[in-house]
Amino acid sequence: MGRAMSAELLAELSTGLTILSNTAGSFVLTGGYTTPFHKLPVSERESILQSWGTSSLAPRRTLVRAFACKSVRRTINELIRQHLDYSPFTFLTRL
Repeated sequence: MGRAMSAELLAELSTGLTILSNTAGSFVLTGGYTTPFHKLPVSERESILQSWGTSSLAPRRTLVRAFACKSVRRTINELIRQHLDYSPFTFLTRL
């Protein structure tokens, strides 16, 4: 976990955040929310991400684990701000 983020993981995270930033992508990844992820109330966003830790869909698990990884948090914070105009969730430090 102490290694730098690979270019492949960075590309996957960027793609995931881009998908979450629009209505159709948010619907697919969140399982039914038609509002772009960054426009949902914080409580809804946190609930969605918490559920992703045990999701049967690998992209959801990958995103939430990557958000929680301390060695990549700075890069992820920047990607989140860039794509979603949102600061990361405090609960991720507990994952």
